[in-house]
Amino acid sequence: MLTGGHIAMSYLLAETPKLFGLTLTNKEILTVIIAGNIIDLDFLVGLFNSKTGEAHHQNLTHTPFGILLLYFGWYLLFKPSFLLSILIIISMLFHLVLDEIGFWGYKLGLTKIKVNPQINWFYPFRRFPKIEMMTNNKEVLWFYLFKAWPIALMELILIIIALIIFFI
Repeated sequence: MLTGGHIAMSYLLAETPKLFGLTLTNKEILTVIIAGNIIDLDFLVGLFNSKTGEAHHQNLTHTPFGILLLYFGWYLLFKPSFLLSILIIISMLFHLVLDEIGFWGYKLGLTKIKVNPQINWFYPFRRFPKIEMMTNNKEVLWFYLFKAWPIALMELILIIIALIIFFI
């Protein structure tokens, strides 16, 4: 999934406490959105380790273990409340789920486009698989928009829902 979908999902997550009569501050909402997207900063690491395109999903931050490390650092720096901590962790996990949704759709037979697994859910207990991954960002975008278009459509729907909720 692209950044727009990750932002939309994180924003929708940040709005869920309202269902329980709780309201987050704008700063807390922004924190949840940043948490859901900070994982993709490994794109910068990709400039040095050649893990660009979909291969950036084979960096430490795209694992549940990496998320725990990121959260631990976040907690030490900012000491978020319990509710905000839960939302930060869920937002980061949703990022991984959204990055993996194409693979699950393929495995469940919902799409016919073969998609490799993107996330190593059991790192560091299991090594990253040695599979061919697209490393060219333009190739990834083309594949995403024209071959894996159901995922792109789902992302567009998420963005529209988030915008509607934001403007209501």
